[in-house]
Amino acid sequence: MIKSNFWAGPRREYKQAEFLIEDHTDIELFTQIGVKNQKIYNEVKHILEKRQSSLSVTIRKDWYYND
Repeated sequence: MIKSNFWAGPRREYKQAEFLIEDHTDIELFTQIGVKNQKIYNEVKHILEKRQSSLSVTIRKDWYYND
């Protein structure tokens, strides 16, 4: 984990891109999903419920850069 609070410009975008997935992947490969806020939490929970997944979703603001 990078211990910095000051990421801007290209560095920020490079680091955020580390976790992009092209096309699709098996959701069972994940152990949890961390989201930035309640709105996204609700959307993700709805999607997982439709797919009958018990994958854990947690609001983790500390995983995201500040806007």
